[in-house]
Amino acid sequence: MKRTGVIVFVNALVLFIYLNLPYTIKGSAEVPRHEKKVYRIAGDQHLPPFSYIDETGEFTGFSVELFKRIAERKNIIIKLIPMPSYKAMESLKKAEIDAILGMKYSSNMSQFLFSDPYFIVTDAIVVPKKEAQSIRTLTDLRNKLIIMQEDHSVLSMIKNVRGSQIAIALNTRDAFNLLLDHRADGLITNKWTAAYYLKKLDTQSQYEILNGLTGTSSELTAVIDPNEQELLEMINTALEEMKKDGEYVEIHSQWFGSITEKQLKELKFLITVLIVFIFIILAALSVIYLWNKKLKAQVKKRTADLESASKQLYRQQMELLKADQFKETIFNNIYSGIITFDHKYNLTSINKRARSILNFKEKQVVQAEEILSLPIIKRFFAEYQKFVSLKGKEEIFSKEIELNDKWEQRSILFRMIPLNGKDQMADGHLITLTDRSEERMLEKKLALQEKMGALGRLVAGVAHEILNPLTTLKMFTDMLPKKYADPAFRDEMILHVPEAVNRMNRIVESLLGYSRRHEVKRKKFVLKDCLESIISIMRPTLKKNGVQLVSELNENAAGYGDPNQVGQIILNFMINALDAMINSTEKVMTAKAFNDDQYAYIKVSDTGCGIDPETIDHLFEPFYTTKPDGVGLGLSLCYQLAEENNGMIEVRVLDKGSEFTIKFPSVKKEET
Repeated sequence: MKRTGVIVFVNALVLFIYLNLPYTIKGSAEVPRHEKKVYRIAGDQHLPPFSYIDETGEFTGFSVELFKRIAERKNIIIKLIPMPSYKAMESLKKAEIDAILGMKYSSNMSQFLFSDPYFIVTDAIVVPKKEAQSIRTLTDLRNKLIIMQEDHSVLSMIKNVRGSQIAIALNTRDAFNLLLDHRADGLITNKWTAAYYLKKLDTQSQYEILNGLTGTSSELTAVIDPNEQELLEMINTALEEMKKDGEYVEIHSQWFGSITEKQLKELKFLITVLIVFIFIILAALSVIYLWNKKLKAQVKKRTADLESASKQLYRQQMELLKADQFKETIFNNIYSGIITFDHKYNLTSINKRARSILNFKEKQVVQAEEILSLPIIKRFFAEYQKFVSLKGKEEIFSKEIELNDKWEQRSILFRMIPLNGKDQMADGHLITLTDRSEERMLEKKLALQEKMGALGRLVAGVAHEILNPLTTLKMFTDMLPKKYADPAFRDEMILHVPEAVNRMNRIVESLLGYSRRHEVKRKKFVLKDCLESIISIMRPTLKKNGVQLVSELNENAAGYGDPNQVGQIILNFMINALDAMINSTEKVMTAKAFNDDQYAYIKVSDTGCGIDPETIDHLFEPFYTTKPDGVGLGLSLCYQLAEENNGMIEVRVLDKGSEFTIKFPSVKKEET
């Protein structure tokens, strides 16, 4: 009973506010005197207490009674037709009826006219009592089936609840039947219709109406055919008059109950409490204002002091930040790698250069164990421990260590610097790493260059010395027909002299080719044309030896050099690659030509026996060869030709075979 009284009180309060809302006067309607038109107005027959068919078969309800009074007041004839709302809409669209009462406003029906609202309905959710406590918001309807009569505004809101399922019923009565048959978990309708059906079906003890979950309310209006402007004006005028003279309140009280004296007292009490509460708040605000005004002067003074201190602190912080950033910039951009540990060898810092030397990624989180487990670090620490054992204390220690990194020879200079504290005991350690691989490579190249220069001059002199006996041997060979009669002489000469002559001739020609300063004729040329000319020479030999040739030639790649000398280098690369694949089961030779903004590249790779790491350092030395019948001057000559073209030769050992690259200055193709 107490809950019913609260509901009646809320309804009365809503009615009180609603009756005092301003209404727009559309104008009075003039009823034709000569012939009265019969207006056909439909209403939902399953929407109690607004419009429904009672036990006697009469079409009744709040909306029905209201429009009957409007007809009497305006002296017009209306025919009220009960039918489902969806059929009513179809009939209105076909102009079979003139209006529909008890409809909610919707933008989907903007083609029709709408009367002034005459009632505000609030949507509610009907659920079984056992589940009512677990539903506090719309999200609690997730994974539940909700039944409702079609209503676009409520439908779009429920669709936003993830996982909810929606079923549409033709009318509210059918929706209640589906709920009672446990074919739905909840029902959405207005709270007055829900209360009516629960009472009529005697299920108030089994189901509960949850108000306020949807947070939606709608205005009941009459939807009117757009051609019935006169009917619209009569309805609006009658509604305004009925609200002013009290007839509307009479009808409302008849269907929803009137406000009792007790409820009016409660309302006055609530208003009084509200006024007192507001007065207390205003008094408290006044006290707070006066107190704040009193404190304002003190706060202002303290604020000025704080601002001055804050500005000074901010300047100091900015200076420290800039200093830290500057130190961090230096730390990460210094040429040497830096690693620091505490006294327990926990990692405290590592810069970018150290990451690069030790092959750690720039953003990788590095642990001390990862660094200390590296083979090169283990070698260095082993040497350092030996040093400490000999010295009897920790001192600065340096050691250059060479290692092979992916077939690349690297030389790293390590320095261990103890970080001593106040008691001269090491509080930590600083390790610097300097990659001296490039320096060592340049040193080797300079040494090789000097060696090759000296050997070149020596070989030139040797070659001239050999030419005279070679000429004598060739002349002697030409006289053989005269002494052909001597069998022993003939057999010996045929066996030894041609072989010696050819051998000496090869040495002399190679020596001359190595030592002679060739006339370089550098020009711009297309790499593809140069490489294809050499491929055409080698193709028959490669085919004969079962070698598959793969060419990847960039048609736009061009370089600047002597194309004849570059071709000689490529030819030497291909011959060496062919020799390396004699005993290989898979014989594939790959030739590539391309360039970038700085260099033009021609690469020749094979799937042969490869090159030992210790052999690479001697490849370009004169007379160094691994072939049984080789002279050892081919790559030395290639090295010299590459330098004369401002280029260089690079060698790389592959998983199968090796790769030789000649690179020299590049140009754009359109410049050739």
